[in-house]
Amino acid sequence: MEGVFRKSANLGSIKRLQDRINKGENIDFENDPEYKDNVHVACLHASVLLKTFFRSLGEPLTTNRLYPKLAALSEVSKAEKSAAVKAFVKLLPRENYILLKTVIKFLTKVAENSKVNLMTANNLSVVFGPNLTWPTDQDVPISQLNNLNNFCYKLIVDYDSVFDH
Repeated sequence: MEGVFRKSANLGSIKRLQDRINKGENIDFENDPEYKDNVHVACLHASVLLKTFFRSLGEPLTTNRLYPKLAALSEVSKAEKSAAVKAFVKLLPRENYILLKTVIKFLTKVAENSKVNLMTANNLSVVFGPNLTWPTDQDVPISQLNNLNNFCYKLIVDYDSVFDH
């Protein structure tokens, strides 16, 4: 779907979907009556729900505690950036590392289809950078947004070298 993660959805629809999931209901986007005949709405709702999930965690996947180290990555030279990003993700708690690795793998797949969906690694990093990295326990200058997006971009484009397999 073109621009899948850049589009917004009806807030009421997303809230109803969240409520269903929070009640333990399994959502089958292919056969659910609400989505069965509209794959675009299903994709849109799933994408908004994913972004909403990361924003609602209370703490970014990169953790508040590690934010100073994440911010310091902006000072690392381009030649050493991938190694520094790899070293940083190894500092994450195991659960955070696994979830980050999984979502970034998914984003690499989305980026591989950018000719159709227009979601390049750069576009995805703009959408997901703040959702995965923005600290919740401190004030951060908006000027840091570019650095956080660049970190997310490196995760996507250097996935194979950053994450252990």
